Amino acid sequence: MYAYPGVPQHQPAPIQGSHRLLGLRDDVCFERFGRFGPYEYGYDKSSGGTGEGLDVESWGSGDVWAKMGHRIDWRTVDWGDAQERCLLRNQVRFPQVGAAQGDRPSTTMPDGLQLVPRSAVVLRTWTGFNYTSQVIMNLRALVSERALNSGAEYDVHFLVHVKDNDALFWESGPLYEKIRVENVPEEFQGLVTLWSERQMEVVYPGPFYNDTNISQQPIHHVYRSAHMPLQHFAIQHPQYQFFWNWEMDIRYTGHYYELFQQLGHSVPSRWASWAGTPMQAGPMG
Repeated sequence: MYAYPGVPQHQPAPIQGSHRLLGLRDDVCFERFGRFGPYEYGYDKSSGGTGEGLDVESWGSGDVWAKMGHRIDWRTVDWGDAQERCLLRNQVRFPQVGAAQGDRPSTTMPDGLQLVPRSAVVLRTWTGFNYTSQVIMNLRALVSERALNSGAEYDVHFLVHVKDNDALFWESGPLYEKIRVENVPEEFQGLVTLWSERQMEVVYPGPFYNDTNISQQPIHHVYRSAHMPLQHFAIQHPQYQFFWNWEMDIRYTGHYYELFQQLGHSVPSRWASWAGTPMQAGPMG
């Protein structure tokens, strides 16, 4: 990423929120080439780019690729493989999950050094989602800056809602693969976990003893119980101690690792005891 020192003259303060409250710098600014040039903005498709930004003013864009050394051909990238290799190189930093299902990992090494807890950034997407070039560049930035830049402290996952409730993909490996390939760009397919409302009916059959369903939707509907697939994901991934529930329409003009680190360290004291507790992988009811 390439940032400019300083901000434009008369740049207004944020309408809501504060950079300084979160410990983020407010004396730098970003533009389109500096932010997304590393992720294929500004060069043609024959070189592995998007083809966007070729017909606009591009003064200074060459500085971005000069710092990188070359332009990346994103057609050959496998983010799932990249995350796995990053973890293998850095696994000594992290707690190791016990052999028994559901065991929570130890937080210290034999020499007493504190291990770094791992977090999963879970992107909530769905079958039929439109992965535009802008979406793809943002996702590349998120995985690169959160997962790889952190040395596997964070992993990014796609939790894909299968809208067809007749598709029993959890019973069929070929069907699972077909849905994954048809609905997610190739470079991100190694990050995919599928779920559906029908599957949640199987995982969490109830009965549910409460009268809080004011939505009038079925209890397993995505807008009523979006926590169910996230909880199921957490049970399947005990190597993570924290989970970020991330929407697909969020954008950030700065560096994602800096944002997440500062959000994690800037929780107001009245919420600290709640926010600092990992999601526990256990039964729901």
